[in-house]
Amino acid sequence: MASKSQGFSILSLVFIVTAFCCTWAGSIRCNFLKFDGFDSNGQPFTMELGLWYYAFYTWVLQQSGSGIGFSAYQYETCNSYAEYTPIDSTWKAAQAFAIITFMFGLVTLISGCVSACATNCFRSDYG
Repeated sequence: MASKSQGFSILSLVFIVTAFCCTWAGSIRCNFLKFDGFDSNGQPFTMELGLWYYAFYTWVLQQSGSGIGFSAYQYETCNSYAEYTPIDSTWKAAQAFAIITFMFGLVTLISGCVSACATNCFRSDYG
């Protein structure tokens, strides 16, 4: 039967894994920030940005099988920023802390796994 401390270790490991996955997914998404606005012609537009990538939408027209008419499809892709994109100090700090958070989360995840699996290894009543 598992001890109470091992149960707490496994529970904390579940929280660690959840936090690590949410941090990792949030930092690599290309639509972390969303801006809605209007262009100079009054047409609405949306910009979706992330720390490392931005969302890019394209329309593809495909001729129907009968040869009459077209079908329109919109595809979303994540593209990395161009080299000439100006990155200010706030953006660089956000990228640096995303890396630090990822590394700290990885170390915490590994130590949590080890502590959850090896809780009873060093008890003195084993002989």
